[in-house]
Amino acid sequence: MIKTMKKKNDKKEIKYLNVCMDKALHEEFEAFCKAHGMSKVGATEQAIRQYMDKMNKALKNVK
Repeated sequence: MIKTMKKKNDKKEIKYLNVCMDKALHEEFEAFCKAHGMSKVGATEQAIRQYMDKMNKALKNVK
């Protein structure tokens, strides 16, 4: 289920994304975020943005 919400005092509209992942990967991700002072939301957004940018560039070069 995906929910769309706007947080109080937050100018961006948000959507919730629920994912299931391997427990070891999740624990590594939590440790990574903690070690680098990042929120899981921020790290996830950055990771998805980087992945999509890289894939869009790679797929554009294939056409």
